[in-house]
Amino acid sequence: DVNRETYKDKPGNKVPASGSSSEPASGDPSLDPSYYDDLICRRMCKWILHLAAYNGESIIYALDTIDLGASAEAKLMEIPDNVSNKGRKLKVPVCTSELREVFRYLDKLTNVEFYQELLPVDTPWGKRQDPAIQKSWAEYAMHLMRKMLLLYPGDALCLTKAEEMLGAWKKESWSEVIACYKAINSSELLTPVFPVTEKQVKKHDDRIALQKEALSVIDKETASKYGAIAFQIQHSLRVSIIPNVPCSSGAASVLNSNSFFPVPTKNALPAETKMEPQAESAASGSSHSVVVQEGNAPRGVQLQ
Repeated sequence: DVNRETYKDKPGNKVPASGSSSEPASGDPSLDPSYYDDLICRRMCKWILHLAAYNGESIIYALDTIDLGASAEAKLMEIPDNVSNKGRKLKVPVCTSELREVFRYLDKLTNVEFYQELLPVDTPWGKRQDPAIQKSWAEYAMHLMRKMLLLYPGDALCLTKAEEMLGAWKKESWSEVIACYKAINSSELLTPVFPVTEKQVKKHDDRIALQKEALSVIDKETASKYGAIAFQIQHSLRVSIIPNVPCSSGAASVLNSNSFFPVPTKNALPAETKMEPQAESAASGSSHSVVVQEGNAPRGVQLQ
């Protein structure tokens, strides 16, 4: 898993070069060999969340001292190096991985209760949080929704909620943006994380089968709509066009066609929207336009 391209390319997840010493390469603290231990720890911590849900157990999660906005954005933070005991190092805290996992499976991991100073509090993305923090989680919801549109282009619920999400984003209704993501029941699309019940597996299989069936008869107009919504979400977040977007192999034939991702033009965007330089390059059909890779799509907890 550590050699998966989509994982290696994430900030703070650079895999150490072969034969590297215990010293970080190129001055990047994330290249420490303890990276592998850290990855195993993250996977286990996230798995425990799913195990507790499977057993019907509650998890009490303390939010004291956690920067909730930084967690939503998966920021690198300076923390004590408990492995080498040599000062401090930059890394994405494990708590960040846990909170983002709960958010990704928002409809499933409902067994997590949040506390601060020994008192129950709202979720990190809840309505009672500071608007700036809520916006950070809304941005993550938009990012995840875009991935869902690319991975499951035949899923009608994703398309409907994505359109509603864009409307909520324009109104700066962050809680509504998050509610739209929760409403797609992401746990039914993401590969069920072991252990799972037979009912959960059946829901997943049925949902995937339904979207594949829809994909097989999808018309060009509907296909173009998926691509346009995905682009508008990306444009709203003001991020650069990401090349080589992975998708499910079953969707590759449709996604690779020009009809699915029409080259966006200024006229295709809302009148009040101003295009960023990155979006301008996409509109002109530059090398930054979206390309879809066939096969080896990130699934389950890999979709981060």
